[in-house]
Amino acid sequence: MPGGGYVRVELVVSDRGDVASERRRGRVVIEPRDASPRRDDSTPLVVEEIEGDDENAVVAECFRIARDNAAIARRVLRRRLEVRRAD
Repeated sequence: MPGGGYVRVELVVSDRGDVASERRRGRVVIEPRDASPRRDDSTPLVVEEIEGDDENAVVAECFRIARDNAAIARRVLRRRLEVRRAD
């Protein structure tokens, strides 16, 4: 992870038990190793969310992103820009 830290992949199943509307949502989350008091990076940041019907495809795409430092860095910058624009 750029700057050091941990990348976590999560898989969530929505509408469990209702086969007709059941979807898989994968998330790529980063956690900085050493949060800096000067920056707002002390909480985990969801850098990508992917939804689909095929659990294997969702997890594979999340891991593809999680292994790619450049992809993580681009998504972190994009998320931080979105937060600044919302302020």
